[in-house]
Amino acid sequence: MYQEVQRPFEVLVMHAEPLLSLGICAALREEPGLVVRCGPSTNMAASSLKERPEVIIADYDSAMNLVGPGSEGADTPVGNKPRRRIVVLSAKNSQSEIRVALERGVLGYLTPDCSPKELAAGVRAAGRGSRCIASPVAERIADLLSRERLTVREQDVLSLMATGLANKAIARRLGLQLATVKAHVGSILVKLKAKTRTEAVSTALRCGLA
Repeated sequence: MYQEVQRPFEVLVMHAEPLLSLGICAALREEPGLVVRCGPSTNMAASSLKERPEVIIADYDSAMNLVGPGSEGADTPVGNKPRRRIVVLSAKNSQSEIRVALERGVLGYLTPDCSPKELAAGVRAAGRGSRCIASPVAERIADLLSRERLTVREQDVLSLMATGLANKAIARRLGLQLATVKAHVGSILVKLKAKTRTEAVSTALRCGLA
């Protein structure tokens, strides 16, 4: 039976942790169909890369440097070269960090405890243009989607709640009426599905919202 032979595609590993970077490269070089190179790790923008690898594996901060403030750096075709896909491999998995990464165009999000086979499968999925999301990350995304997003002012109030300030102090700090702060606090409790201020702050800290 005829089987289509898939051409190899290039993977560049740009991870800030040297030993982890070497381990990623070693694991992926055992996989057929992947041309793997270890590259620089930090403080590089997408425009400064001379190579056009089809998949880049990076730690969170390196990935954010690559994509910049928007998504134009993550998935932009150049000439006849395929689009470059960025996969984050990081222990950072708060809801806010995940949301920022995905909004900026990162295609995959894996955690360091993934197996070599899961890593290879994720890289191949990214190479095809499909998303590859680790189970713990997917759970946080599902939890995030189940919550209504806080407004900017609610985030301000929540941040001050996390420091232990009472409503009157928050009102003075933000220049708001006490009734307005109370309304924001009530909305925060509803959106975070919390019964008390303490529970709301705990949820926010766990999710990286405060």
